[in-house]
Parts: sequence; structure tokens; C-alpha cells
Amino acid sequence: IKQDYDNSIRFYQLAIEANKLNSLKGYNEIGTIYAMQGDLSNAVSAFQKAIDYNNSLEYKGKVGSIYYNLGSVLMQLNQKEKAFEQFRLAAAEFIREAELNPSAMIYSRLGNTYATIGDFDLATKTFVSAIKLDATNLEHYDDLVQALELQQKYDDAIYVLQQQIQMMEYFKLDTTRQRN
Repeated sequence: IKQDYDNSIRFYQLAIEANKLNSLKGYNEIGTIYAMQGDLSNAVSAFQKAIDYNNSLEYKGKVGSIYYNLGSVLMQLNQKEKAFEQFRLAAAEFIREAELNPSAMIYSRLGNTYATIGDFDLATKTFVSAIKLDATNLEHYDDLVQALELQQKYDDAIYVLQQQIQMMEYFKLDTTRQRN
């Protein structure tokens, strides 16, 4: 498996060398691979290269996930203050992305970012927005329930679970899967 990871890293590096426009995605993927291998310092470096490349552009790309990934790696390195700064930047980027093109996926990522920094009230509101945009995605309900539970709003969490069950029955979705 390590050889597959190394080959993937080389592939992304070649793609970046061939065309700088591949830098944003390429460095993010390289950072993700390094993080999965436990090579956290190289992961930080790759994510930072993606961010630096984006900052050099006149028209900025979508980098919310890259900030989030960098924050996650910094948390693993026990650099909490730096990590939280990256999470705040991720939230700002997700908000910008949602304003340009509202989607359940972006609201879900934003909600997860808020939950990561401990703002469960905003996470709850954001997960509700995700459900409004895609009521058939079971993960949005799971995320909302967890955010409510962490606020000890158990009656609200039960209500959301009941809504989820009704939606699953109505759309005949898979009811055998495990909740997170």
C-alpha cells in the first residue's frame, strides 16, 4: 500500500509540474496522502503549498476543505491554536462558497467545521440548512442529531430522528445502515 501512496504522490507532483493549474487539487491530495501515512509535517507542507498557490491567484479557488484538512493535521500535532485558526478560515471559505453556490455538501462541511471548533449552535443551524437542500442524505440528519446531543437537546434530537425515519420510509432508503 505504501508503494501505491508513493506512486500517487509522484503522479500528483507530475500533474503539478505539467500544469500549475493542478496545484490546488494536487497539493491537497498529496497532503491527504501524507496525513493518511502519518507523515504529518509533509502533510502540513503540502496543504500550505495549496493555500499559498491559491493566494497567488487573482480569482481564488475553493479552499475551505484545504484549510479544514490543515487544521485537522495541526490538531494531531497538538498545535491547537494554529489548528483553530485554520478551522476559522475554513468556515469563512465555506460561507463564501455557500453564498456563491448554496449546496447541501457545503453546508454539511460548514456544519462539521463549526462542530469541530465547538460551536454546536451554529453547527445545528447549518445542518438544518443542509437537510433543507437535500432531505434524502441520511448523514445530514446524523450530523444534526449529534450536534443536538452535544448541546443536551435530547428531545430535539429524538424529533430529528423521527423525521429521518419518516423520510427513509417515504423514499424507501436503506434502513439497515449503522448510525455514526
